[in-house]
Amino acid sequence: MLWKIIREHEDGFCDLDAEDLKEEEVDFSKRATALNWLLHQGYLIPVSFHNDRWLNTRSTYELDWSVVTSRLGVRPPLPLIPCRSQARWQAKHVLVSVNLSGYRNGSWIGTFSGRLMAI
Repeated sequence: MLWKIIREHEDGFCDLDAEDLKEEEVDFSKRATALNWLLHQGYLIPVSFHNDRWLNTRSTYELDWSVVTSRLGVRPPLPLIPCRSQARWQAKHVLVSVNLSGYRNGSWIGTFSGRLMAI
C-alpha cells in the first residue's frame, strides 16, 4: 500500500476511501490497519481538510517524504512547473502519437491510439 501511495498519489495525499487503495485492499478494517501502521511508523502525517460536502473532517494523510527518503531512498517527485508563455512562440506545431495498451490486475484493459496536435 505504501508503494502505491508513493507512486500514484499526487503530493503523497491519501485517505481510507481512495479508490485505488480500495482496489488494493477491499476490507475497510484492513485498509485502516495498514494506514494506521504507516502512520505509527512515521511514513504518514495526519492532515485535515474541511469540505462542505462532508459533515465531519475527513481523516487524510500525507507522506512524510523525509522519512520515505531516509528509510527507502525514494525521493519525492519533482514539482510540476507550467510552461512559460515565452516558450509558446518557439514551437509552431507539436504532433504526438500515442499507443497505449496493457493489463491491470491480470485483466486486459484495452488499447488506446491517438494523435494530439498543439499549436
